Formats: sequence, C-alpha cells, structure tokens
Amino acid sequence: MGFMSRFLPAKTITWFALVILVFFFLWTSYNDRLEFPPVWPDEVLFFSPSQDFAEFGTVRTQVLEGLIPGMEEVTLWMPPLYFFRAVFG
Repeated sequence: MGFMSRFLPAKTITWFALVILVFFFLWTSYNDRLEFPPVWPDEVLFFSPSQDFAEFGTVRTQVLEGLIPGMEEVTLWMPPLYFFRAVFG
C-alpha cells in the first residue's frame, strides 16, 4: 500500500494521474509550435555577422545598429574565423 493511498482513494489517484497526463499531452502539442530549445538573445549576435558574411561578404553586426557606434560597419568583438566557421559549417 503506497503513501498516497493512505490519504486518498485509489480511484482518485488514478483520475488525478489521468488528468495530469492529458494536460501534459495537450500542453506538449501546443508547445510543439514553439522553438525548442528557445532562442536566446545572444544567439542573434552570433548569427548576424555570419549571415551578413554569407549575403554580402562583410562581417557586420547589424542588429546592434545604433546601440554601439560602428558595430553596423564591422564586428570586432569576436574572432573572424568563428563566423567563417559558422557560415561554412
């Protein structure tokens, strides 16, 4: 006899477990439309120079335009080979 069956009838525990399973099934199908794992804000900072190099042949971080002066012209905060690896990898 389990711990919970001392306090709740077995039928109640069964229904509760069923409701929880149905809830997680519905919740998972809803979250399937979301991105998993979630995209973190810093991932855009790595993607932007790689995308810019792939499209235009330059290494710029256009998502930081206006926030940090000069970042939309050239990216100096990461080694350039990282972005080349991201483009060709």
